[in-house]
Amino acid sequence: MKKSLCLLIILSLFLSACLFTPPASDETFGIYMLQNKNLDIYDDLEDEVLSKPLDSAAVLTAADIDFYDWSSHCIYLKNNKDQLKERLLDDRGFLVKNPGAAFVVSTNGASQYYGCFHSLIMNLAPTTPTIDEMSLTYYPEDVLSIGRSWISDDLDTRNNDDVKQALINAGLFHAGISVEIDTAFGLNFYPFAGDSSQMEYRFIISNHDEDALYVLDPDKIGTELFFYFNVAPSIYNLDTDAYLHPNHSYDPSMTPDTSNFDNLNWYTLLSSGESITRTVRTGNYTNVTAGRYELALDYSTPINTLRQARRNKPLGRIWIGNVKSDKYILSVEL
Repeated sequence: MKKSLCLLIILSLFLSACLFTPPASDETFGIYMLQNKNLDIYDDLEDEVLSKPLDSAAVLTAADIDFYDWSSHCIYLKNNKDQLKERLLDDRGFLVKNPGAAFVVSTNGASQYYGCFHSLIMNLAPTTPTIDEMSLTYYPEDVLSIGRSWISDDLDTRNNDDVKQALINAGLFHAGISVEIDTAFGLNFYPFAGDSSQMEYRFIISNHDEDALYVLDPDKIGTELFFYFNVAPSIYNLDTDAYLHPNHSYDPSMTPDTSNFDNLNWYTLLSSGESITRTVRTGNYTNVTAGRYELALDYSTPINTLRQARRNKPLGRIWIGNVKSDKYILSVEL
């Protein structure tokens, strides 16, 4: 009798725990707005944002996510963004219901970093990570992107170690790709027209993901079309304290049809852990002198229209988004 009573008590306690323990997945990762909607990122709140009370209902939780690509900070959703767009966009499609409103990325109930909902019709350049109209409408219907700050700096708060670990623990983390400059190849300039020069550099694309990934390949798509999707880099002369910006004129006749964005003739398939090295020559740079230059690359791929059915191929998926390399200091001898 006593044994039966003990077993009954243990069973009762177990069932109570099952009934009243909240699902951990909802708290693993979340994007929240502040309770006070009158506060925005331009109130110079800075890190005070992280101590402000958050809405009880998240904009997005781990339960909504299929996986998170860490390299591009693209969040691949289980469903489409219709509810997000209805909540955040006005009738014209602008993100102005809460322009400049802060959002907070939270893991396991702790605020980790903050950003802002930025509208393209706002006059101020965001100094924090952003969610904007491009993320909500230009990206595929099941992909939300947290964009980096428009202000160039060495600290990208999106690369938060606690957020990364929470995503790993939840089984949502995908490493994506990296882009590096081949420093042994260096930075080379060649006469182009008049007093201008073309810049040549070599870069390495590596797949750190568990998935096989198709990456946009300049050797396959061609340099001209590659730089339709990628901006020729600006370089900083450390000796003269001046930027050199390329004057790259794009031929409108080269504008691709969006229905061709999943053309696998443009891409190279990289298995997990595999890399490719590519050399490109581009731009129309003037006032090039010998010296030390600082260079960072932005690597971008087609995004618009690449919904799940088009980017997932039998051998792998097409990597989409934007990733930035580290900054490199390279010497130029003319």
